[in-house]
Amino acid sequence: MAMIRRKKWYRLDSAARIFPSIVTNRMTTVFRISATCNEPISPSQLQHALDATIKEYPHFQVSLRQGLFWNYFQENRHAPVISEERFAPCRPMNRRHDRNFQFRVIYYSHRISLECSHVLSDGTGALIFLNTLLEKYNQQSVNCVSANENRVSANENRVSANENRVSAMDSRTIEPGVDPELWEDAYRRYYRPEIPAPRLALGAYHLPKRLLHDQSHRVITATLPCADLKNLAKQHGVTITEYLVSTWLAALQDLHAENPRRAKLLPLRVMVPVNLRTLYPSKTMRNFFLTVLPGIDLRLGHFTFREILDTVHHYMQVEVNGKYINQQIRQIVGNSAVPFVRFLPRIVKAPFERIIYRHIATRKHSGVFTNLGLIRLEHPDSPVRRFDFIPNPNPVTGCNVGVISFGEWTTITVSSLELYRDPERLFFTRLRRAGLALSIETNEKDH
Repeated sequence: MAMIRRKKWYRLDSAARIFPSIVTNRMTTVFRISATCNEPISPSQLQHALDATIKEYPHFQVSLRQGLFWNYFQENRHAPVISEERFAPCRPMNRRHDRNFQFRVIYYSHRISLECSHVLSDGTGALIFLNTLLEKYNQQSVNCVSANENRVSANENRVSANENRVSAMDSRTIEPGVDPELWEDAYRRYYRPEIPAPRLALGAYHLPKRLLHDQSHRVITATLPCADLKNLAKQHGVTITEYLVSTWLAALQDLHAENPRRAKLLPLRVMVPVNLRTLYPSKTMRNFFLTVLPGIDLRLGHFTFREILDTVHHYMQVEVNGKYINQQIRQIVGNSAVPFVRFLPRIVKAPFERIIYRHIATRKHSGVFTNLGLIRLEHPDSPVRRFDFIPNPNPVTGCNVGVISFGEWTTITVSSLELYRDPERLFFTRLRRAGLALSIETNEKDH
């Protein structure tokens, strides 16, 4: 009788520990990175590519489990299965439909999308996974593509084929050639308990709340020439991220001025994630980011755009510094290392984590602005012509912004749960007035 091998388990990284407690149908913690190709997507070719990719990153092949004190990852012996897009983007992970994975690969027409929960990875880690998937997809022989393929029946056949692969995968262990640094909790490596924790930020301005009905999720994307945006930022003496964050802050200030009676005089702050791999050597594909909070204080009066640019630029220059980032690492790791917190049962900790996140963590900023930067693929013959990034929706801040660049184009996506489109309208209007040519598209049927 064959011995049954126990499944491997892994701790969540220091940043991911709070995410399982805050997940709801609206606060999904799921973001999307998409690649649009030159040709329609072949489902069979994409499935073969995913089968090959998951072998290189077996630490993505995990399920989220609940322990007595903490949630943890356990090896998932199922095979991930692609699916055709049928739902709104960034919906919560589903135990049955997603086979208990914390990511999904979906396709539609010419587009391949990776949706990933922040429990599993951050934008950089997910992007590495997606780029490997695209490389494997490109390597697949065109002979495996049938011109008359029926996608519905093909999906049904693949599900049954994958069920047969499960038993074969049961005996597979984590590949010995996989670099363990890909799965490390890099926060702990750079944790310094002797330094002081950072000062807490006070409350920030939030958009007037009227959420979309029926758990809808609006996505509006602007496409513009990357060179034009780069030149415009250079003319103002700032980076692309600093220019766009300043424009978003100016748009929020405009919105505040349009609703003076309903809006309190509070600081406007934008949470900007910083990829820590640019500051600390690490190859981890788990979460390894922290955030800075550039902003303006409306209690001081109206800010000109030049004043906003200067404020954001100098703030970013000071705060994106190893010494200040070390304070945040100390806080994020140190909080979970407190004995009382470590050994408090998870069922008791979870409600407090939800309260802290919703009423303290998200109250100190007016939204999230993430720039994944310029994407470079290794192979010049890649079939990809465009990337898109949709940040995870958040019902507290209402709108979040995601930016990504590839080749000649930059895409700026506003992910919103707000009923009104005023933030997007004011933001894109400002960019157009600055001389940028924008092409706008949305997932709303009435546009």
